[in-house]
Amino acid sequence: KWCIGYNGADSAKLVFDGNECVYETTGRTYVGGYNKSCSNTLSVTGGAHLKMTGSNGRFWTGRFSGDNFNTISVSGAGTKLTGAATSDSIVGREGSGNVLDVSDGAEVTLSGGLRVGSDTNACANVLHVSGGSKLDIGSKTLYVGYLGCSHSNRVSVSGMNSSLSCGWMLIGSQSWVAFGNTLNVEDGASVLL
Repeated sequence: KWCIGYNGADSAKLVFDGNECVYETTGRTYVGGYNKSCSNTLSVTGGAHLKMTGSNGRFWTGRFSGDNFNTISVSGAGTKLTGAATSDSIVGREGSGNVLDVSDGAEVTLSGGLRVGSDTNACANVLHVSGGSKLDIGSKTLYVGYLGCSHSNRVSVSGMNSSLSCGWMLIGSQSWVAFGNTLNVEDGASVLL
């Protein structure tokens, strides 16, 4: 497994770049992994393809409380991130202000579901799909705010030809105190259920 930002590490960055270059990992990938690890970044850009393979081929950002403001950025035409695990990837498991940003024609395809703000007190985590990009989780579920007081998490899909595809979408799904979670679709984008 990979962990970008571990045990209090801040501002670590791992970049995968290069047209038609393929990179592969077989374990779970953490961005902001433990003990208040903040502002760490995983970037896939320039036509690269990051393949997360095997039964643990997925990502978590903001793994524990205090692991805040960590980012996965997938950007540029031809750039891809794929995850083979059938269990959920997570943007903000317990942390806050974590981001998955898919932009400028990039594609993210996951075999499992996706949670934006997963556990108690995970707040203000963001999924943003823009610039003609696509995020596809097939028949799986997108959760926007999942457990306990997971609040103020946001999914934004914007721009012509940008799309988000999932089987189900649950906003504030597991608790009546999971409040202020939102979905915004604008400027010619689409959400396909």
